Amino acid sequence: MKTKEDCYIYSDNEIPEDQRTISILCEKCHLKFPNLGWFWEGSKLGYGPYDFICSKCQHVINSPNEENLADENN
Repeated sequence: MKTKEDCYIYSDNEIPEDQRTISILCEKCHLKFPNLGWFWEGSKLGYGPYDFICSKCQHVINSPNEENLADENN
């Protein structure tokens, strides 16, 4: 089973307001953008049934579909 990671959540103001959703940063990208986002302790709090993918590097932080496949293979 994959260890859950922490991440950072932010609102990307470069996207028009009527199309804006939350954006995600992985911990590695947050080092490059240290003033961007609010810390989410996903390693302890979890993520629910949602994909969390870094908006900068496309790193998959959480994917319920991948977890389900891993559980089925064990």
